[in-house]
Amino acid sequence: MENNKIAKYYDEYTEKQMHTNVNIRHYFLMNNIIKAGLKKTDNVLEIGCGVGTLTGLLLTYLKRGKLLATDISGKSIEIARERLKSKKNVDFQVTDMMNFSNSDKFDFIILPDVLEHIPIENHDRFFSVLTKHMHKSSQILINIPHPRYIDYLQKYSPDALQIVNQSVWEDILVNNIRKNELALKHYTSYSIYHNEHDYVFIVVEKENKLNKVNKLNTLNIIRRKLIYRLIYYWKTL
Repeated sequence: MENNKIAKYYDEYTEKQMHTNVNIRHYFLMNNIIKAGLKKTDNVLEIGCGVGTLTGLLLTYLKRGKLLATDISGKSIEIARERLKSKKNVDFQVTDMMNFSNSDKFDFIILPDVLEHIPIENHDRFFSVLTKHMHKSSQILINIPHPRYIDYLQKYSPDALQIVNQSVWEDILVNNIRKNELALKHYTSYSIYHNEHDYVFIVVEKENKLNKVNKLNTLNIIRRKLIYRLIYYWKTL
């Protein structure tokens, strides 16, 4: 699908975003981002910032850090820039990320419900771009609707889906990140709006190829065994 068509769709989608504003999903996501290790001094790239809803929460947290917020929609960026004009530690950029280039290496790259809207045939190239903007300790934090939930919507409620809305299953994701020397660190499904798990939070890092493996000393191994043994027996009471 042409980028101009997608950008136009999200230009028009800004009205819905403004109406929804900050919701429970954004707070869930912020909690997961902080648990993943975000520090107040970090340099962050947010992809698909929309009208700046999550951006505002990130900036409140990043008191001594900085943020680059991007989106394919020029109108979204205009609105986000105006909403957050009092913030001095943020820059905005209109881009589809396919040819994104920046001199910075980011500590965290955040995709808040964005990956499912990027055509899957572009994911290899997309992760290739991200890899170029990571240092050895950088992390990519991805939040997506659970692919099973997307499959459900495609079958029973297609009108609820956006212009590009794909199920990103684990095998597809892992295949594309491994091509770009990235590795899956964390994959957790969770529930926000339904009894079933409707979202997934994912952490991706640079692949750490082992040159040497250091075994724990015997005392540490015994200590760990005792701890897990106590936990096991406690749970069996």
